Amino acid sequence: MISAYDLGVISAQVKPLGVIWAQSEGRFGAHNTIMFDDLSRNFLMNPQSGLKIRPCRNLTVPANREKDVELRNLARYLDLISHLRDFAELDHRRWERYLERRGEGGRDDGEGSAGGSAGSGASG
Repeated sequence: MISAYDLGVISAQVKPLGVIWAQSEGRFGAHNTIMFDDLSRNFLMNPQSGLKIRPCRNLTVPANREKDVELRNLARYLDLISHLRDFAELDHRRWERYLERRGEGGRDDGEGSAGGSAGSGASG
């Protein structure tokens, strides 16, 4: 994490993917990198590579563990997009709709796709 400044004051701690990409000699870049976080401000430097997920809460309670399907659905999304050469054609903000459009469902908790994370910029 590095600090992002606004008028000389730290406004956010961000994750600078460009530093990693620069050291990978072209192997990694925006074309094949997705960063997951429950805080969208962590994507300030690379918004096209950020995918905001719901935070995990109280997973020590068994009932909560069964309801939390975020990572399971995210794994489905990653499997579906793994064949793409360039993730730039995707709108990760709409990853759950991407699942729905491909018959993978959205949320697995019986609530349907909820929470404004619907739709995909890619039609692939």
